[in-house]
Amino acid sequence: MSERPSTEVSPKTRTRLTPEFRREQILATAVDAFSGSDYSEVSLDDIAELAGVTRGLLHHYFGSKRALYLEVIARTVTIPASTKLVPDDATGSRDEVLGQCVSTWMDMIESVGGVWAGVAGSGSATPTDVDEIIMKARDDLVERMINEVPFPATLDRDLLRSALRAYSAFARVATDEWLVRRTLRRDETHALLASTLASLIDSAVPAMGATGRSKGV
Repeated sequence: MSERPSTEVSPKTRTRLTPEFRREQILATAVDAFSGSDYSEVSLDDIAELAGVTRGLLHHYFGSKRALYLEVIARTVTIPASTKLVPDDATGSRDEVLGQCVSTWMDMIESVGGVWAGVAGSGSATPTDVDEIIMKARDDLVERMINEVPFPATLDRDLLRSALRAYSAFARVATDEWLVRRTLRRDETHALLASTLASLIDSAVPAMGATGRSKGV
């Protein structure tokens, strides 16, 4: 009687990772590598070694260190569409709901360490590649906030949009104090961001509207 082929898997057999999974693995490793480190301090060789891949494979997926870094920035400053700004179980007063929205945002920022907070634009008249990514993420988030967060219907939406863009810059500095400089605890940062957002709704935007611009003056 002939022997049946063995069905045992060799110890050396490895599961082949899909390109999408491998790319995601490298990107996640790069996020960790750039967290808390300056751009100049991280090399492609460092990331390749941490990810367990060759430098050539890293080049294949991302092209260059700068391109990979920009992917990291985009990942860390953009809230995924699947993440709801207002949690499904958000309850309580308006300020309590706003506080839960701020908590959701802070959870996302904390999950990527200090990368988001440590990223700064060039401040020049001509936007850099990093500036452009940050501004797009900011504008996308502001539009989502206007559509998803329960702001009073009486607020002028154009003025609210401008105020929220300014608030996003404020939030970046506050987060830098929390995650990078370590001068604020998380609860202190939350109180600062939540109370400022409430003041923006109750005082700042109405005061802006009182100047007459919203009436076409």
